[in-house]
Amino acid sequence: MLGTLTLLLVMGMLDVVVASEVIPSELRGPAFGDQKKIERREHAPGQTNEQRQRLDLLAYEIFDPPVPDFRYGYFRVESQNLFKQLGTPKTTSATLYPHRDPGPGAPRYIERLMWEFPGMVMEVIAYPPSARRNPEKVAISRVEISDERYVLQNGLKVNQPASVFISRLGNPNHREKNRMKYVVEDHKELKPAVYEVSAYQIEMILDENNVVRKIIWTWNFH
Repeated sequence: MLGTLTLLLVMGMLDVVVASEVIPSELRGPAFGDQKKIERREHAPGQTNEQRQRLDLLAYEIFDPPVPDFRYGYFRVESQNLFKQLGTPKTTSATLYPHRDPGPGAPRYIERLMWEFPGMVMEVIAYPPSARRNPEKVAISRVEISDERYVLQNGLKVNQPASVFISRLGNPNHREKNRMKYVVEDHKELKPAVYEVSAYQIEMILDENNVVRKIIWTWNFH
């Protein structure tokens, strides 16, 4: 591990931190479209089935057109597919976490990277870590968009009124003066009395005119 950490420090100008937190070896959750296996779902009251499907599209694919294989639950997405559609990001931080159960001969650490695009910050997880902070595949753990250049699923984008989001996605679960949140939990039975809970949250930050200025995606946030 020391050799890996030293190489990471030498190859770039930003600090690499070894954290004590242990994160899972994979991002869990049903693949989009696997709704037949879901026994129970918590969602905002009053949503139509069409609005719920639109919300899932926004949560799991985000962009329109979608980035190939950019769907939470598959674990890893080709980095080059992201860069081809979104541009090359600037890496602003890299953190190493101990792998919970690496297995014989497998890398002992997972790497979390913060990628900055114009008007967007993306937190990704790489396994195995990349010495040059340029992993071939990553898992997406958090996305924050504050620029209308990014066209989202359902024709949505930053700088649209909150009413546009509500008309297409339904009422949010939580609403405050300057923000609203869509929170969904899927419960899938793995065996009798044992359930896997997958969750996502989409938070919209509003200005004084109820215009969406920022959108934040998180998955399995609790």
